[in-house]
Amino acid sequence: MKTTIYVMRHGETDFNLRGLIQGQNDSMLTENGIALTVITAKALQDVKFDRVISSPLKRAHDTAEIMLRENRVSSAAIETDDRLKEFSFGEWEGRSCKPTEETTELNNFYYRPREFRGLPGGESTAQVVARTREFLLETANDPQNDGKTLLITTHGGAMRALLQEVYGETDDFWHGGVPDNCTVNVIGAENGKLSLVMDDTIYYDPALSRNPYKKYR
Repeated sequence: MKTTIYVMRHGETDFNLRGLIQGQNDSMLTENGIALTVITAKALQDVKFDRVISSPLKRAHDTAEIMLRENRVSSAAIETDDRLKEFSFGEWEGRSCKPTEETTELNNFYYRPREFRGLPGGESTAQVVARTREFLLETANDPQNDGKTLLITTHGGAMRALLQEVYGETDDFWHGGVPDNCTVNVIGAENGKLSLVMDDTIYYDPALSRNPYKKYR
């Protein structure tokens, strides 16, 4: 059994641009976010995606729609799965994402993510790793995906959580940092074994990325 899984972070949003904690709240893709998604879609326009599975949050679903619209060989319908949602940050969603001395737990999210216990009403790193891992293993071992290529559209934190199963034992949860918008990773799944085929790839000029999290790397 062999499956190829493209995992993509959504395009830039208004909350991303304003440096706000988005979580399971939502905001629209910006014009730049749409443009970067289109560039990514055109770069992958000849990849036939047999299934497309998105987080149900609008920014990820809109990203999947653009990817399919620009694709020349795919006709899959967009499925959704709640396990692909971003971290829930509970009461903190909509606040500044900037860590300070007064926000010890938010500092943990960036600098000691494996110790992150969640903000009030939100999820811990361990919880998000568990649900994304369940999704990945279920998808990779599903007989209906044998020989197929899948596109998964998700979020920065959820992407890193999902990829822990591929990264293996490492203290670097962020794998160098929060991924830029429209970052693509490719996972190869063969007979139950997962491998990282393509790592943190963007298809646009890096100068166009306005990732507010880069400063926290």
